[in-house]
Amino acid sequence: MALFAARGFAGCCSISRSVFTNSRHGFYQTRRNRLFVVANKPYTSLSATEQFKIRLIKTEEEFQSIIINALVKEGWRPGLNDAECFMACDPTAAFVGELNGKPLGCVTMTKYGDSFAFGGCYIVSKEYRGKGYGRKIRKAVFARVRPPRSIGIISGLPQSEEMNKREGFHSQFYGALFVFNIQTTMAFFPETSKRFPVKIKRIEEVNLEALLMYDTTVFGFERHAFLSKWLRMAGSHTRLAIDSEGSIVGYTVARPTLIKESYKIGPLFADSEVVAEMLLKAVFEELLRVDLVSVVCIDAPTQKATKLCERLQGKRSFELVYMVMDDLPDARFDKWFGYTTVQLG
Repeated sequence: MALFAARGFAGCCSISRSVFTNSRHGFYQTRRNRLFVVANKPYTSLSATEQFKIRLIKTEEEFQSIIINALVKEGWRPGLNDAECFMACDPTAAFVGELNGKPLGCVTMTKYGDSFAFGGCYIVSKEYRGKGYGRKIRKAVFARVRPPRSIGIISGLPQSEEMNKREGFHSQFYGALFVFNIQTTMAFFPETSKRFPVKIKRIEEVNLEALLMYDTTVFGFERHAFLSKWLRMAGSHTRLAIDSEGSIVGYTVARPTLIKESYKIGPLFADSEVVAEMLLKAVFEELLRVDLVSVVCIDAPTQKATKLCERLQGKRSFELVYMVMDDLPDARFDKWFGYTTVQLG
């Protein structure tokens, strides 16, 4: 997969290495008309005999067979139960483009409230890249969230960032994907956290409503339906940090992926770097104890988060940048140490 176009047309994207990068330079012009300037450009690659349509993906089964399978083919690590969770987040976010009834590409645009949407998966089958199909799917999906909604994406560096800037996006935070070997990392957790007045607990030990409120504050939008499934996925491990006053000061989820002996961390929200370390250590210890896990991945969103991952001996895989068109969401990005997923922000 590529962070929106590393491999050919738009490699793939759980946000691929160039998130929405293959748009033409004139695709975004003004705040009000940028979504429509290519509407009258002909797609000369489409013949009169071809029947091409774009439709909503309505079921978890379709999401699994079309989007999740595409992510796997492109070399990403979707979770075992991602389809169910993604559909719960926004059941109207995923679209597929079909040529004569055959799926050839897909795009997701997850809507958060009335003011923000996040562009995630953008995948076109290799044999159909460069023929205009991806542009048509993307244009149709973008039109559904036209202003007043702002749009966020995660882009790869460096070429993708520059292309997205020309299309109206603005870079906000620089991070990277990190891959960890648990056994190696365990030796690099500092001892100072033992004296920190925070306790790590399981989800069964805390008030769920308090956790949902914490997530809304840090993420910037309410997403209770999504979290009700995300927090309790089969095989997942959720840990929360509680301070001396009984308040939640961080949480994280580790979920199994479709790659054998591999887990993905996300989100990793914490009020401080020490709390983030404590949460990671608790999860890593649990994975060592109950599962044969060799690899854990984290999408670190900011420079502060990448420094933490580097200190814990994570291997930097590729660069990420969080970009927005129009307004940045009202989130506590200073508390983001790991994206929930690059598909959902």
